[in-house]
Amino acid sequence: MKTNTIISALIALSLCMACDDGDTTKQDKPLPTQDIYVLYENDVHCAVDGYAKFAALRNEKRSVSPYVTTVSSGDFIQGSTIGAFTQGKSIINIMNAVGYDYVLPGNHEFDYGVPNLLECTKSLSATTVCCNFCTTASPEPIFTPYAIKEYGKVKVAYIGISTPATISTSTPTFFTDDKGNYIYDFHGQDLAQYVQRYVDKARSEGAHYVVALTHLGLDEADVYTSPKFVAATTGIDVLLDAHSHSVLPDTVMYNKEGKPVLVTSTGTKFQYMGVLTLDKQGTFHSQLVSTERYTPIDEKVRQVVDQENKQVEDLKKRVIGQTPFDIITLGENGERLSRREETTMGDLLTDIIRQQAQADVAILNGGGLRTNIKAGEFTYADIYEVSPFGNTLVTATLTGQQLLDALEVGMCKLPEYNGSFTQVSGMKFTVNPSVVANIQWDNNGFFTGIAEGSPRRVSDLQILDRTTGQYRPVAPDRTYTIAANNYLLLNKGGEAMLAGCTDVRDTGTTLVDIMCSHITKQFKGTIPDNYAKPDGRINILK
Repeated sequence: MKTNTIISALIALSLCMACDDGDTTKQDKPLPTQDIYVLYENDVHCAVDGYAKFAALRNEKRSVSPYVTTVSSGDFIQGSTIGAFTQGKSIINIMNAVGYDYVLPGNHEFDYGVPNLLECTKSLSATTVCCNFCTTASPEPIFTPYAIKEYGKVKVAYIGISTPATISTSTPTFFTDDKGNYIYDFHGQDLAQYVQRYVDKARSEGAHYVVALTHLGLDEADVYTSPKFVAATTGIDVLLDAHSHSVLPDTVMYNKEGKPVLVTSTGTKFQYMGVLTLDKQGTFHSQLVSTERYTPIDEKVRQVVDQENKQVEDLKKRVIGQTPFDIITLGENGERLSRREETTMGDLLTDIIRQQAQADVAILNGGGLRTNIKAGEFTYADIYEVSPFGNTLVTATLTGQQLLDALEVGMCKLPEYNGSFTQVSGMKFTVNPSVVANIQWDNNGFFTGIAEGSPRRVSDLQILDRTTGQYRPVAPDRTYTIAANNYLLLNKGGEAMLAGCTDVRDTGTTLVDIMCSHITKQFKGTIPDNYAKPDGRINILK
């Protein structure tokens, strides 16, 4: 989801906040008697081995200043077996051992449902801050909107902002009642204005500085991004950002009044640990510390991590099969290829669910594939980490035209990364990213249709005939059977691209268990050679 254009432009603006001579109230603020340190991370996604180092870095800063605060900008309880298997409970235990002060829920904190998130945050010793997550019945935030912490005479407000895209990027039905009516709201229609109220309120209550924990990111394809948010607000000094997994050092964006705002982000899975410093001159700086190169470890936190890891040890030891080559979801640099192009993991998993369901076609959202399987033996836990959401296999019926529309939605953001990019089986087609289709969306970003006569990116769609083994052009009026997951077919995932399907049936069996069974029985434990490289089902024109 990184966007080179934005990042290049931002780094060109990168500078120290000491250059800020536009803040006319700066001389009226009390100055810290000692440096204030804010240790921050984002998008850890269950990379639990980093927490012991993060705690050690916090301890290091405590040895030189009494003013040390530890925060997270979200996406911590989901991302690997330990998170999925315990529904995030193990991660909460580890974070409590570290001793966080403030955390923001990212979009993936909602992956196991709102009740589970509320239970997790109740168990969390830190204060959960988020000003824009509400029920539709009340404008009051469900979590603490902001918290003001005093460092001697200096008061710093920590305010949380989660991406409104959570409603469509997590599981949409988690935010509705049984009649499909939305009962939760992230204020996507008035985000900047809504948040501004709480920033102003924090200032009116005496906050000298405002640090925002934001889960917005830099993805140009998103409606809600940190550059857009900064440009529409005032009164915020720093954004500790997340969501796009960007490695963003000391960087400046400009707010609605043209004043500089420091923005920084640590990447993902503890690539870096962040140190935000408010020095004795009242100036903010940020530093990214390489977690790999940082060697100190907090022994007490390490012991808790080891204890929680034991819960998934049996899964890690259960060998399912072997593969002579890597099965790819991610690129060499961690690029989420399954969100932008056909991958061997996408081919393998969609083939398995199509064949198991005896369907004509299969579709999975690329964002639902999370990691690679490396060459050699692999275990149940390895497969679990590919699909850690507990998604089940669901079948349905749709017309050829509905399939064409769904593929158009899946391909609409190319060449940007998109979690709704479709990995497919039983079909092949061509995509022209230079074509802009007139896709229609509702206020929550869900697909409602394509304007009649609009140009199409997707062309030459052909469906595999299961009887002859030959591909035939799609018939728009014909009905086909489709295999997908509950996220797409039951929960309005993928921008509701498959919401119009009929005869929807949930098998109740997880994709993980289906993969394990198929690999063991049909493949006899060895991944066939035809998955060594992509099959050529999605032809993306350059």
